[in-house]
Amino acid sequence: MGIDLSERNIARAKKTLLKHPSGKISFQHSNIDEIKDSSNKNFNFAILTFVIHEVNEEERVNLLKKAASVADGTIAAYCEGIKLEIISVSLFSAS
Repeated sequence: MGIDLSERNIARAKKTLLKHPSGKISFQHSNIDEIKDSSNKNFNFAILTFVIHEVNEEERVNLLKKAASVADGTIAAYCEGIKLEIISVSLFSAS
């Protein structure tokens, strides 16, 4: 499941999926709090790209902890241009 705050990004992902259909992939316009509160699902990974740099420094650890609470592993990546840098592979405890 792909989750994004941007409706535009979700629309783009769904359009791409139409060209390459898969019953295993879905996209949802949502945020981590809605997913955490409304679902008892646990994901293999929470992958955050184009996210960390948008979050206030004080809130970054809290965001990673929330991601860890819904996933077995968390990968946070900072993207600049075509460069992708993995800045965190987290095994945070959700507590």
